[in-house]
Formats: sequence, structure tokens, C-alpha cells
Amino acid sequence: MVTRLFSRLQFDRPASQNIARPGFYALLTRVGPAAASFVTNVLIGRLASPVVLGQTQAAISTASLASVAGPTSTGSAASKYIATSRGGGSPQHAASVAAFIGRVALVAAVALTVIVAAVLVLTGRDAMTVAVTSLMVLGVSARAFIEGAQFGAQQIERAAAWSTVISVLSTLAVGTMLLLGTRSILVLLPLALLNLMYAVASWPSMRGPLPAGAERRRILHFAGLAMLGTVASTGLLQASVLVAQNALGDHYTGQYSVAITLAAPVSVLAGATSLVLFPILAASHGAGDAASVARTTDSVSRHLLTLMVPALILLVFLGRPVIDLLWGGSFSEAYGLTAFIAAAMVITAVASPAVSSLTTGDNRGMLISAGSALGGAAVGVASWFALLPVAPESAIPIGFLTGTALTAAIPYAVAWRRQRQRWMLQAITTVGAVAVLVIASRFLATADLPLWAEIALAVTVLGAWLLLRRRSVIDLLRAARGIGVR
Repeated sequence: MVTRLFSRLQFDRPASQNIARPGFYALLTRVGPAAASFVTNVLIGRLASPVVLGQTQAAISTASLASVAGPTSTGSAASKYIATSRGGGSPQHAASVAAFIGRVALVAAVALTVIVAAVLVLTGRDAMTVAVTSLMVLGVSARAFIEGAQFGAQQIERAAAWSTVISVLSTLAVGTMLLLGTRSILVLLPLALLNLMYAVASWPSMRGPLPAGAERRRILHFAGLAMLGTVASTGLLQASVLVAQNALGDHYTGQYSVAITLAAPVSVLAGATSLVLFPILAASHGAGDAASVARTTDSVSRHLLTLMVPALILLVFLGRPVIDLLWGGSFSEAYGLTAFIAAAMVITAVASPAVSSLTTGDNRGMLISAGSALGGAAVGVASWFALLPVAPESAIPIGFLTGTALTAAIPYAVAWRRQRQRWMLQAITTVGAVAVLVIASRFLATADLPLWAEIALAVTVLGAWLLLRRRSVIDLLRAARGIGVR
């Protein structure tokens, strides 16, 4: 096991159209970090304070926001172009692609780390904040490329193992530091160092011939468009944390951080599915199999809708008692923010297969995705400016939901038309379910229902949803049994 963790990437695995087993390991790569983030958030909230939680979340958001300005897009490029080369039957070419993108990723990661450190120094941050945040930027940036390369090479089990190891060790380290009395950003240092160790152990060889000049330009063009789209879409959530801190203070940011943490599981499955779906669709595009792309996109989108809405149901009806249990009474304001963030993640999840089907083709699909993300980010930021003076408590999550919905809707509509999908009922179901549950959360925030009534409502609504989606539920159970018997 240890030997596999520290071995170099191999590019000779055959391309596969099966999503079930790779999807399971991809889920592990997202479950580990999400669980670690959740537990860490609870530990800091319980053992420290909302202010410390707000400060650490701002540091994490700074690192995440910096990493999407280049390194994250190199991970997407690695996943796509390594998979495309493998789909074309050329492992040697896949290795040369990985070497080239690895060089680009390394330069981008180091450059962004220096820029972030300089900005923090110029804005008067203390030396500890500068050092830990800079290491976080470097580690998160390097990890983004490595995970993309491993998915493109179809070595997802290895990525899952590393993700699990890092998640367990970083959570134990944070808990130990808090018990020893650490009450600052220093609790994030173990995570930063573990990410760097992962990158050093897994980085592909950068020796050997480079791809042809035309292909290098295509890769850089794709990475540039991916960067714009990722900064605008993923960056919107991280930017919302920084806007919340600057406009409403550390206490509110602590509440907002709890809401993000509680809603994060909604996006875990969607993120894992996108990671494994991306190279599969890229290989299909590389083989010229448009019918396979359309079938896979439709199937995964429908099943994600079935899985995502129950998570939102549980958050809406049981979110308040969960917050009281895990974080305590000082985080009571977080419940009112959670449904907006979770709703945005549900919409993103349902649209994510459509987005992947466009971005794994030619760069016109990437341009559509980037353009929609920029438009959505502009609408989200404009919403913050418009709503903060009149509704400061809700302005940040409402703006995030509005911008995210637009970002998802445009590529979803384009894929719907291009692939001639039958998505009218699915679109109505998605919008209707999300709207009803968000409105219900506003009612429940002031209803003060007893716990038994909240549980009864959750079970009733969840049962109704599963009955409505029974055909998809049966398909998912069959797929789960298929994973277990292998």
C-alpha cells in the first residue's frame, strides 16, 4: 500500500466507460476532505469560538480562491488531455502531456503563492497568517493538479487512498493542537504540509519530449478558459466568505462558515461524479462517440437529481437541531443561511454532467462554461451590492444562490438543445423542489417546532420524494450492488 502511494503515475491503463466503480473511489476522494473539513469546523467552533472559526475559514477561502486562478484549471486540463491521449491508445503521449501540464502547474502554484504572500504582507497581516496561508495556497494548488492527473490516468484508487490518509491525519492534528491550547490559524499547518507531501510523492516526471506546439497551445487555451470559469464559479463561494468577513465581521463569517460546512455534503457526490465523469466523456469525445456522451450525460444528471434533493430535505428539516448538537447555541444564526447555500449546490450538481459534456469536447464548450460562470459571478456580486444595505443577514447567501443558478442554467440549456435531451420534466422538478424547500426553511426558521415534528416532516417529505423517483432509485440500488460484487 505504501509503495503504491509513493509510486509514479502510470498511463497505460485502458480507457473505461464504466462509471460505477470509479465513481465509488472518486466519492472517497471527496468524502475524506469533506468529512475532515466538517469535523475540523465543529472542533474549532466547539473548542475555540465563532471569531477563530471565521478567521480560519477566511484563510482556507483565500487559499482556495488563489488556487482556482490557474492551478485548478491545470488539474482539469490534465484530466481531459491525459484521458484523451489514453482513449486514442497512446500512453507515451499521455505521459508527455502530463509532463507539460505539470510544468505549467508548478510555475502557476509558485507564482500564486508569492503573490498571495505579498498581498497579505502589504495588507498588514501578521507573520503567522502570511506563512500558513501561503503554504495552504501552495499545497492546495499542487493537489489540484495531482488529482486531475490521477483521474486522467484512471488511477482513482490511489487518489482515494491519499485523500483518506490526509483527511485522517490532518483532523487528528487539528484536534490535538486545539486540545493543547492553539487558538489561531496555526491549526491549519498540518493540512498544508500534508498536501505538499502528497504533491511531492505523486508529481509525474517532467522529463522527455513535450507535445507538439499546436497541442500545447490547445492545452493552454483550455486551461485559460477553465481558469476564468473556475474563478467565477468556484471562486464565488470563496469570495462570499471574504465579502462576509469584510462587510459583516468575523462573528457573521463564523455563522456563514457553519452553513457552508453543513451544506458541503450536498456537493460531495456531485464533485466526485464530475471528477470521474470528466475523463470518461473526454475519452468518448476522443473516440468520436457522441451518442455515448449524450447517454452518459442524461443518465448521470437524472440520478444526481434523485440523490441531491434528499440531502437538501434533511438539511431543511433537521438542520437546526444538528447545528445545536454539533456547534452549540452560539451558532443559531447559521440555520437561516444553510438552505440557500445547499440549494445552490443542488442546482450545480444536476447541471454538472451537462457542463462536463461540453467542456470535454472542443474549446467552444469551455468558452460557454467560462462565459456562463463569469455572467453568474457578475450577477452574484451585483446582488451583494444591492442587498447588503437592505437585507444584510441574507444578502450573501441569496447572491451566491442567484449567481450559481445562472452559472449552471446556461450550459445545461446548451447541452439540452445540442444533445436533444428530454429534460423538461427534470428541469421543472429541480426548480420546483429547490424553491419549495427554500421557502419551507424560511418558515421553519421562525416556527419553533418540537424535534419530533421536524423528524416526522423530514421522513414524510423524504419518503414522498423517493416514491416519486422510484425508477431512478431502483437503478441506483442495482449499480450499488454491482460495485459490491466485484
